[in-house]
Amino acid sequence: MAAETIHITIAGKIFPVKVSNRAEGEKYLLAAGLVEEKMEKYASNFNTRQSTDLMAMCLLEFAFQQVNWQNTQNELSRQMSDLTAMVQQVL
Repeated sequence: MAAETIHITIAGKIFPVKVSNRAEGEKYLLAAGLVEEKMEKYASNFNTRQSTDLMAMCLLEFAFQQVNWQNTQNELSRQMSDLTAMVQQVL
């Protein structure tokens, strides 16, 4: 499949996104759905409909998750290095 453009709607705004295959397009659609869900959650929690405020909270949550994921990856990498060193000592 050649690259094509799909249209994603977030906060009532349509964004064109180029994708290289159907699976990538489906991931973008799922991601957009997740953003919409988070925005609804924040809209009810903070009693606001200001899309910029809601998107800022979504961005903060996703960035926080990214930081946590990166920290987990770093810790797992460190543990793998430690295990590799232990195995090499035994051999």
